[in-house]
Amino acid sequence: VDDPRNTDNAWMETTARVFLIDDDLAAQLVLQGGSDASAARWLDLDASVLAEGVETLYADHRKFARMALHIVDPDALREVDANAHVQSMMRKRPTAGAM
Repeated sequence: VDDPRNTDNAWMETTARVFLIDDDLAAQLVLQGGSDASAARWLDLDASVLAEGVETLYADHRKFARMALHIVDPDALREVDANAHVQSMMRKRPTAGAM
């Protein structure tokens, strides 16, 4: 895992798994942070989380979430990427009077 805490002599290792659960079960699960996180919560896998340049997730977690979404719903991942592209183009568009 590409993690800023990695050194030549010590590094982080991660195992990512995909579990499909419904909203009712998700509401019953108690999430809590561990030794490496102060808190834990559910996130919707959408452009606000998965788009490049968004600093919602730590280290390579965005890559793992994108891989999971690709397994579960490749069309949704293409939609996330398309929306991110449109938003990127909108930011690059010159504003009125900027010429």
